[in-house]
Amino acid sequence: MKSLILFILIIESLTAFSQTNTDYSKKITNYHASNATTLQTNIGYYIQKGLEEVIFPSWYGTPWDYNGYTNEPNNGTIACGYFVSTTLKHFGFNLNRFDVAKKYSSSMVKTLCKNDYIIFFNFNKLQIHLSEQPQGIYIVGLSNHVGFIVKNQEGTYFIHSRTLKSI
Repeated sequence: MKSLILFILIIESLTAFSQTNTDYSKKITNYHASNATTLQTNIGYYIQKGLEEVIFPSWYGTPWDYNGYTNEPNNGTIACGYFVSTTLKHFGFNLNRFDVAKKYSSSMVKTLCKNDYIIFFNFNKLQIHLSEQPQGIYIVGLSNHVGFIVKNQEGTYFIHSRTLKSI
């Protein structure tokens, strides 16, 4: 079954990156250390929980900017492509966050998901497809935007970087 699932990426290194935000680094390192058994038994669940519980919450509130490329949550600005590539890199995926982030959204999804993706031109068809999929983390590329779809027991959410405009 084809899907936007990112489990097909191979984790070559689960070592935390070096950066100045040691609390964030420690959270990631601690997650990997305390969940090693889960990694061996259910890699999909391991990735989903790590991104949902450790990585994404650390980035909440980081300002968006079209040219943002910070490597550290809440220190600088982040664009959508850099949000996706940086969070995956921080979790432990072996990728060049700069090369991946500079791609168009469709190209980014193809790079990250290899041949395991589906293209939808109708939002209702995407909703139906997602309703039939298991819980997990999916990468979604829109016309000019990219982010994650998180499907868990509470619901389905779009996790991404964005600008907050006053109305």
